Amino acid sequence: MRKFFSNTTRSFYWEEDKEVFDALGTWPADAVTVSEADWQSYQGVAPQWKLPAVDDNGEMYWIDDPSVDISAAVLQCNTERRDELLRKITQRAFPLLAAAAMKAATDEQKAELKNLQAYAVKLLNMTDLAEPKPAWPQIID
Repeated sequence: MRKFFSNTTRSFYWEEDKEVFDALGTWPADAVTVSEADWQSYQGVAPQWKLPAVDDNGEMYWIDDPSVDISAAVLQCNTERRDELLRKITQRAFPLLAAAAMKAATDEQKAELKNLQAYAVKLLNMTDLAEPKPAWPQIID
């Protein structure tokens, strides 16, 4: 059974269903036969911000999703990751801050707090969050 793909609808179609689509006048004019291997590879979840496409020879490939502002999406994803890391650091640091404020922190706790604070500052000062692969600071344990 042959499979087809339409760039207009971004959908796969099966040859056995063509007669029904033709009767309804809905078979895509740009439907191109694709290989079984491409059908297997492209029928699942697309890479982030990508859509499947096919050339006139039936070769499939990924294109950028035109409905997504990729620069804004990258910035949003990286900002959310940074904020989640800051939340985790804050949760780890709070008991240490309490111990330090009460002058009850051990030297080990003071060192851990200083390390967490330095990491938090590095996260806050990141300037490359709009980059696809920012230089995430590493925490020293």
